[in-house]
Amino acid sequence: MRRCRVLRSLGHPCLIPLALLLLLMLLLLLLLLLLLRTYLPLFTRTMRLLESRLDPATGLFLIGDAANLLAPSAGAWLLPNGTRAPAWLTGVSVSYAAAMDRVVELRRLVGDDVGAARDAAKRDAAIAALPQVRNGLSASCSGPSSV
Repeated sequence: MRRCRVLRSLGHPCLIPLALLLLLMLLLLLLLLLLLRTYLPLFTRTMRLLESRLDPATGLFLIGDAANLLAPSAGAWLLPNGTRAPAWLTGVSVSYAAAMDRVVELRRLVGDDVGAARDAAKRDAAIAALPQVRNGLSASCSGPSSV
């Protein structure tokens, strides 16, 4: 079997698939970074839409009847007159914090440390607000019926 100079310089034919694999991984990473720079603003816009549903008094997400896609058991806060008012749904806060975790890491991957720190602070605030649901809402908040 004739070997070319590349094979001889690598020393062993088993190293060729490894070198090819490493080259393909590098190309995939470069493509990922290119796509990430394209789609990261879209992720950011979606996160800002979710943040617009945050209750400023509690730091929790106020969820209404339309949350059935996120949590079928959540039908908002049923009022005595049969209508519904927004309610706090823990699952959305937990999912938001997990998504923000990923966005922070993606921002670090593209080198946006300022955006990563900002999003990490928002994630930490969402996590810090969760014990209010477990312990009952604080006396400073009159509940969802006031919304």
